[in-house]
Amino acid sequence: MTVSSLAFLVGSFRKAALLPGLLAHPLTAAPRCQPRTAAIVAQLGVLVVGYCVLGAGFLLSSPEVRKLIHTPHSVRQMDPAVKKVSTASCVLFAMSAVEKLSMNHMVRRVGRRFAAINDDLGEAHSVVAARSGMHAERRGPQVTQRVAEARAQHKECCCMLAALTRCFEAQLVGILVMDFFVLLASVFLAILLLMHDATIPSLLVASSTNGSFCITGTFLLARTCHLAGREARRAHTSVHAVLNLPHVGPEEVRELKAFSFQLLHAKTSVTPFQMFTVDYSLISTLSVGFFTYSIMVGQFGLVGSKNLEGYYGNGTDAPNTTAMLDFATSGDR
Repeated sequence: MTVSSLAFLVGSFRKAALLPGLLAHPLTAAPRCQPRTAAIVAQLGVLVVGYCVLGAGFLLSSPEVRKLIHTPHSVRQMDPAVKKVSTASCVLFAMSAVEKLSMNHMVRRVGRRFAAINDDLGEAHSVVAARSGMHAERRGPQVTQRVAEARAQHKECCCMLAALTRCFEAQLVGILVMDFFVLLASVFLAILLLMHDATIPSLLVASSTNGSFCITGTFLLARTCHLAGREARRAHTSVHAVLNLPHVGPEEVRELKAFSFQLLHAKTSVTPFQMFTVDYSLISTLSVGFFTYSIMVGQFGLVGSKNLEGYYGNGTDAPNTTAMLDFATSGDR
């Protein structure tokens, strides 16, 4: 959690400087590029309602939690370390959800602009394909100007995608670190549950719920970035499809070749700190790294029967929540 908190704090300064200009950019101000307010409210509503229903519903089914609720407030006792870690976790999960939702909508706006550019290139392809040699020169300047505008817009969209990467790259590192250790804590608590047939601890349910929402949000963000990059790269195919037509004027060929050369050197992916790419490969890499780490932990006996006794005791004892939290958060220290 320490690494994630620092990443969110550092990224907030860069985000405050870059995000207003990106939101007000005229290139993505078209109605088809702007996310609808209803869609944003619906996503936030599903996130809040789902988290409350799943988290609160499962937690209230735990006998320990129900016993704590029915205990008078003056008698309730909670370990200060547990209270601090729980509060910090809730804040980080909320910040992570907001960052993912914000970046998801911004990248989607740029992806829609890339799709509009591809539509313009498709119209140019239709115009050139419908020509005959007799009136090719008369329609040449129109297509040349359309390709030049598409080329300039594509370059500006690539710059916006790079600015979005700089705006959210620190937060992305914090999000991935937090997702990894939330999943690790869920698996560790599940091992305790399977090896000791006892009541489901509230920590397992809370960690599993948080982990599910974290991974779902990360997957949706990776999917949006993947689709935006695919639309940006599809322009290369559209340009060469126009170049291969028979009735293409010399000015159009010159402009299309310049566009093709620009596309070869364009950066069309979200790559924070040039360390990893946010797309479907990120989810597979995170999964492989997580399972590899879990296997190493089990192989070297870091979660053995003797260690489990220190965290859980025998099958009838109450879980040692302080020891569990120490293990679950040990990766951040």
